[in-house]
Order: sequence, then structure tokens, then C-alpha cells
Amino acid sequence: MAVILSRSTERVLLVLVGALAICLGYRLFVVIPAHERSEGRIRLPGGVSIFLTRIGPGVFFALFGCALIGFAVSRPVDLTVPADLAAAGPAAVRYTGFGETPAAAAGAGPIADAETVVARLNGYLDETAARLDRPAAEELAAAVRSAKLAVMVLSWRPDWGEREAFARWVGAGAGQDPPLDRAARAVVVFQTRLK
Repeated sequence: MAVILSRSTERVLLVLVGALAICLGYRLFVVIPAHERSEGRIRLPGGVSIFLTRIGPGVFFALFGCALIGFAVSRPVDLTVPADLAAAGPAAVRYTGFGETPAAAAGAGPIADAETVVARLNGYLDETAARLDRPAAEELAAAVRSAKLAVMVLSWRPDWGEREAFARWVGAGAGQDPPLDRAARAVVVFQTRLK
């Protein structure tokens, strides 16, 4: 918990320092009179340069503050505690800038309703493939087939049958001779369509 609090405190301090830099940059910009010959130049990769003329050093100070706040806001605190160190239970616990989530909810566990996901993928494939030329439709079908297999393997249920036999069939293109005697329910889930 100390690590989480220290990282959170670090982010709050970054935002406060950024706000202070913006405030001081503005005050410096207002106090120093505009000079005719003051300018700034930023060189970017590829030979691109940005020229700023008739500005004071306060603008650069304020831009530094904006960059600091942008960095602090775009990087949430993220800490994953392994299962053997977490006293909370069998699953690892993940703390992010948006609260505590179990690792399964963070993408390491089964998908809530794999049958619906696979059926929707089939429906989307039918709708999209009708608008594509043949090579693009075949490429899309192969990608969707791989995605459906990944979803099903991640959420495999014992009543679907033998996972290895099903995976071999899908790996061979999921064409002829589905393994109905060994993974009939998985074949039904794999071919169901929802629109």
C-alpha cells in the first residue's frame, strides 16, 4: 500500500509543480516587456522547425508546465501484485489509476460470454465479407477464425468437448469434416451467427 500511496503522491506533486510552472511562466510573460528581437526556435526530426517570435521566456516556462501536467495525467499509477505475494486470494490483484481490479478483469482470465462474442464475430464477418473482394474477404475470414479460436480456447468449457481436436480442426482451416464426435458443442458455438 505504501508503494501505491507514494506513486499517487508523486503524480499529485507533478501536477502541482506543472501548475506552478504555468502560473510563474504567465507572471514572467506579463512582467517582462515584449522585445522586438525575442524569438524561439524548435527543431523537429525531418528538418522541420517551428519559429516563435516576439515572445518572452515566460511562454517556455508555461509550456514546460503544460508538458509536465500532460505527462502526469496520461500515465496512471499501475501496480500488479503477483498471486503468491497477494494475501487477498488466489488471483493476482492489479492497482491502477482507476481503482483496484482483479487480474481476470484486467484481461488475464476467461471472457464473460464467449458464445456471444464468437456469434457476433461470425455476424460481422458475413456483413463485411459481402463488401470486400475475394482476397480481402479470405484474409478477413482467416483473421476472424483465429480470433474466434483464441476467444474459445481462453474460455473453454468442459461440455464443449476436446479442446485439442477442435483446435487442430480450426488450425486446418475449419472446412470439411468437423470433429463432431469429439467436440460437437464447440463446433456449434464456432459456427453460430448473430446479427
